[in-house]
Amino acid sequence: MFKKLLSLTVGLSLMLMLSGAALAEESRITNQEQAIAKAKELLPQLIGDKQLSVDFTEDDYRGTGVWNLRSSEERPVRLPLANRLYISLDENGSLLSFNYFDSSLQNSGQKLIDRNRAQAIAKNFLAQMKPHILDQIELEDITYNPYYYRSYDQGMFYTFRWNRLVNGIPVRDNGVTINVDAMSGQITFYDVSWDEQATFPAPGNNIKNPAEISSIVLENLGLYPAYRINPADPSGTKIQLIYQVNSQLSTFDAVTGKPVDSQGNIREFADVKRFKQTFSPQIGGQAALPEYHAKGQITSEKAQQIAEEFFKKLGYTGKVVHYGGGSSVGPGYHIELWDYSVALDPEGDPYGDRTVRVSIDTASGKIIGFQNQSERYTVQGTKTVTYEQAKAIAEQFIKQELVLPYPVALQKQDIFMESGEPYYLYFVRLVHGIPCDLGSITIQVDRNSGNVIGYHTHPLSFTIDAPKRIISPQEAARIFKEGQFYELCYIFPYNKEQGKNKQAQLVYVVKDYGLDIDAVTGKVLSWEIKNAATGIPENHWAAEPLRLLGENGLLPAKEINPDEQITRKDALRVMGSLNRYYYPDKLELKFTDIKPDDPDTDILKRAVAMGLLENQGALRPNDPLTREQLVVWLIKGIGYHEVASLPLKIETPFKDIPPEHPHRNSIAIMAALGVFVGDKDGLFNPQQPVTWAELATVLTRIAPKLNQRYY
Repeated sequence: MFKKLLSLTVGLSLMLMLSGAALAEESRITNQEQAIAKAKELLPQLIGDKQLSVDFTEDDYRGTGVWNLRSSEERPVRLPLANRLYISLDENGSLLSFNYFDSSLQNSGQKLIDRNRAQAIAKNFLAQMKPHILDQIELEDITYNPYYYRSYDQGMFYTFRWNRLVNGIPVRDNGVTINVDAMSGQITFYDVSWDEQATFPAPGNNIKNPAEISSIVLENLGLYPAYRINPADPSGTKIQLIYQVNSQLSTFDAVTGKPVDSQGNIREFADVKRFKQTFSPQIGGQAALPEYHAKGQITSEKAQQIAEEFFKKLGYTGKVVHYGGGSSVGPGYHIELWDYSVALDPEGDPYGDRTVRVSIDTASGKIIGFQNQSERYTVQGTKTVTYEQAKAIAEQFIKQELVLPYPVALQKQDIFMESGEPYYLYFVRLVHGIPCDLGSITIQVDRNSGNVIGYHTHPLSFTIDAPKRIISPQEAARIFKEGQFYELCYIFPYNKEQGKNKQAQLVYVVKDYGLDIDAVTGKVLSWEIKNAATGIPENHWAAEPLRLLGENGLLPAKEINPDEQITRKDALRVMGSLNRYYYPDKLELKFTDIKPDDPDTDILKRAVAMGLLENQGALRPNDPLTREQLVVWLIKGIGYHEVASLPLKIETPFKDIPPEHPHRNSIAIMAALGVFVGDKDGLFNPQQPVTWAELATVLTRIAPKLNQRYY
């Protein structure tokens, strides 16, 4: 069956691709009917008899008009977006992108396509769609985000990204991305970004080298210590102390070494510094404790009183009304909000003038946000407030009105402000004398009146221990200078009025889209995470499933031992990330051995919502996971629990699973689906601990069933 599916997929790819040759020579699409006809010509079997909705947009970034086509058939509410068909064509009928995943083409237990075969399928598709670019691209050595960043469901797939090269230099944001499903061989995602009319300056002898750029950046901007969330941590609550470049911009001119903004303008170093002050970290001392405790709820009467007192304090008169609510979500917190507005006009909206409003935390009663949009563009007099004046106004507001119990520092972001908009002043908390943008405050000051017209606070939601040691600024500078963090590339400047500039610009950018230095160990840190399975031996029996899970962001960022036993929580982390179902915001975990601030709370809530776990008793998260328990969880995950609970005995091939075994039917179903097999003696070994290799193998076999279930 697998061979038939693969043959069908490859054949389909060939048919689709052959129809796409010489697209650039075809006539311009002028209406919806032509767009649908062209899409069916390019992707006939993929579209079939699907009904398509069509709209046209001007895409300034792509530099072309775009026809967007979507399938409009009825789907279950929780169907992953990937199971809908999305196609985009440029105005000349060339395929820009499509996104579609048909989970019905997958069968549980079928053999995986290896990465080499998947790459051949992807390259064949590309050769038919864009034959003229094949000698201008280079396959990227992909880095991977850790599993908790997996944001959509397209089964398990291989990703291939080809970057454009001109004069041997990479072109940022020009290239091709293709995803190939590892089960069926179908191409599930295709996207090309290619500026056909662009011009590229040849690199001259005056181009600086990476070492010179590093020295210039270090001398003129320097490094500063900061706290950030560790991107390799699945909970999103682990803090790292780092050194990073003191700059609002990360792009530098290849000739002068000066900062370059998104519009291609060369800026002065003094204008782009993030902080004007220097910082002296405090070693040892007290930990910074979290502010946020999501317990209980104030009464609506109390919230009304808080809102009335706030508006009165700021000089607003009128009836205060409750008109709605929402939530504020960030690392380690989810705050439910009630919104209140003041009726400035007695004859106006009975729910108040919603341009003047406050947001109140329903648990603590704190006002975390205020907005007065009615004054935003109102000119009062002829005086224009300067940035320095706005800074002083914001600092005074923090001191008198917010009365914060901790020091803050202003992080400059003025180079991104439009001239007609209010000033946005972004203050970060100082923790142990170190900037920490977890627990920040944004204040808006009207540049005409000087009034504070808005603010929003973000709580610090977890503990930050005081550092025990930190490398010196001199040591950090040495590591930075030796690290060669920058690479030469072409970029396209962009502005709102003119769109993307077709004249490319030679600049230096940070490698891997972001690099920092661990301020404790001195290790260079990348924002992109390497696949944890890249170290798996080629001859390991589970090498392919492990690499596939790693490529899909379903393994922890750390390198793993494939034959190491996994814990129950290890397995739940991976399974909870395999399918992005939803869970109610109000869901509370009731496990007796899981603390409210457990870093894996979200994963466990997903497992409960999916039906894998009963929300009670002891979870025993650190116990080894047995084969028997994994079967039970998977049966629930694919929706077969009721079948397995029927009062009958399903035949099983395993000698050590007697008729009276409590999970006999579940084990029998998994065996029938080809997900679990026995050992050489025909034994299932229900109490045997599961290893990473076994988990990867089982999950790649069961993934189609998990993908076909709607939550």
